Amino acid sequence: MRFKQYIACLLLAGWHPGLYAEFSQEQLDWLNSDAEHPAMAVNEGELEFLSTQPVKAEHHQSMQIRLNRESIDTGWARVEQCHRDLDAVPSLEVVFHKQRVRKLRVTRFSNIEQASVLGNRVLVNNIMRGSEICISAESRLLHSLTDKDGQQRFEMKNGPFMRRFLDGYYPLTLKLEVEYPPEILQMASVQPVDQNGWQISYDAGRITMSGRFEGRLVTRVYFNRLR
Repeated sequence: MRFKQYIACLLLAGWHPGLYAEFSQEQLDWLNSDAEHPAMAVNEGELEFLSTQPVKAEHHQSMQIRLNRESIDTGWARVEQCHRDLDAVPSLEVVFHKQRVRKLRVTRFSNIEQASVLGNRVLVNNIMRGSEICISAESRLLHSLTDKDGQQRFEMKNGPFMRRFLDGYYPLTLKLEVEYPPEILQMASVQPVDQNGWQISYDAGRITMSGRFEGRLVTRVYFNRLR
């Protein structure tokens, strides 16, 4: 019998949380059965950007990161994120790294019976179709790098973002916005680069990344300090 396990992982914005689902007896019976599932043949973790659009509602994640002068000094930034069209399961638990998150709270939710914060966890019960949940916190995600030619540099690493079920990875749509003080920081580079299925746009003090993908996505933004 092939061992099956559901570990739904959405590692968000360097917060390093994991999302764990609790299942009905019928779902557990299927997970422990010998029946095959399409996940056996899907993406096993390799990042693949998708140029096609979903034919039905699927998990969509949006995130806003706001860097300010305090972020440059301490690494802490304000983060807000929303998840739409989560998989309909009886319960879900979001666990965040205790040392990298503070002021965690649920700002709103819909088509979800209950959502609450317990320490460094968000507990979600009875997720229905068309669900949405939004969470805000402060996260320590900006890291100073070794000075190069006397210029201070920073890295902001987020992820991995993923939608995982059993042994496979399924499509996830992501929109990530980063605001930063352009009078202090200069954007140096972004990874992954702009490509088919993954778009990056730049405005004064703002970077927007968006796309649809399968597998594990890690984003990196590098800044130079101007003053």
